[in-house]
Amino acid sequence: MTHKISVILPNYNYEKFIPQRLSSILNQTCKPSEIIFLDDCSQDNSVGVAKDLLKDSGIPHKIITNTENKGVFNQWLKGIELATNDLVWIAETDDYAQLDFIEKMTVFFDDEKVVLAYCRSEFVNSDGEIITEEKEEKKKFFTKTERWDSQFICSGLEEIQNHLSVNNTIPNASAVIVNKKRLNRDKLQVLHDYRKAGDWLFYILALQSFQDNKIAYTPDKLNNYVRHEKSVMQSNHKNPVLFKEVLSIVLYIYDNFSIQESNKRLMFKNLFVWLEWFDLNDELKSYLLKILHHFSPDEILLATQQILRMKEDEINGFQARIASLAVETAAMDEKIAALTAQINALHNSTSWKLTGPLRKIISLFRNT
Repeated sequence: MTHKISVILPNYNYEKFIPQRLSSILNQTCKPSEIIFLDDCSQDNSVGVAKDLLKDSGIPHKIITNTENKGVFNQWLKGIELATNDLVWIAETDDYAQLDFIEKMTVFFDDEKVVLAYCRSEFVNSDGEIITEEKEEKKKFFTKTERWDSQFICSGLEEIQNHLSVNNTIPNASAVIVNKKRLNRDKLQVLHDYRKAGDWLFYILALQSFQDNKIAYTPDKLNNYVRHEKSVMQSNHKNPVLFKEVLSIVLYIYDNFSIQESNKRLMFKNLFVWLEWFDLNDELKSYLLKILHHFSPDEILLATQQILRMKEDEINGFQARIASLAVETAAMDEKIAALTAQINALHNSTSWKLTGPLRKIISLFRNT
C-alpha cells in the first residue's frame, strides 16, 4: 500500500543543522508529499537557509514563522493541524535520517489501527560519531530490554501499562511517524502547557486516543539522534521545569492506568534517580506526595530497601575498584623504583658513554 506523508520540521536556531536534515528528507527513496517548515522565532538565518534549499526541491512546501517563541510542542500541534496527509513525520531539525526511513516506516500503517510507529535511533554527536547505544539508555530504566531487539506491533494500552509507565521508551521524536486520523486532537491540547517533557505525554495520549490503537517498532537504525550543546536533551538536564512535567506525567499515568507491581517498583527506582538530579521545592513535593499515595506503605518500604541494597552494591563496587587500583599503583611504583635503580647503576658505570639526549632522559629518572 502506498502512503502519503507530511514532514513537519520544527526549528529554533538550528541553521547549521538544516542542510544535513533537509538532504536526508529530500533524498528519501520514497519522497514525502509535502514539507512544512515551522520556525519558532529563530535569531539565526534558519529561515533563509530553508528557503534556499527547498525552493528547487520539487516537493510542495510551506515555511511558517512565529513572531514570538511558542515552544516545541506548540509547533508539533500546529504541524499536525496543518498537515494535509494522515501520516505525519515530526522531523526535528537537528537530527537526520537514513534515506530509506519513509520507505521502511510507512509500511506499518498498512495496519489501520497503528497510531505510532518508531525505529531504533543511533545516538551521535555533531560530527556524526556514535556516542551511545539506545539499548544502553534503556538499561538505565528497565531490567529487561530484549523486546527492542525485534520488530513488533502491539496494543497501545499494553504499551503504556508495561513500558511507557516506567519511562519514555521513545528517546527521539524524529524516529516516529504518527497517524493523525487515530489521534484525539482535543485531548492533545494539554501539550500547549508543556515545554520539556511533552513528547512522553504525547505518546501516551496518542496511544490512549482510541481503545484499539496500536504501536509499531523496528530495531532498524533509521534515525540519527544528534546530541549537542543546544539540543533539547542537553538543555533539559537538571531543569526543574522538566522534573515538574515528568512528575505530572507519572501522576497522570497512575491516575488513569492500572500498573503492574513490577513496573511500579521500577518507576519508584526511577524517582530516586530523578531525586538525585533535582532539588525539591514545595510544588515538586506536592506532586511527589500525590504519586506516593498510589503506593502502599509496604510497597514503599520494599522498594526503598531494594534501592538501598542497590546503592550499597554500587558503593561496594566502587570500594573494590579503588582497592584494586591501589594494588595496581603500588605494583607500578615498585617497577618504577626498580627501573630507576637500574638506570642509576648504569649512570654510575664508568664504561658507559652518555650522549646529550640520553643524559637528559636519565636525569629525569634520577630526579624522581
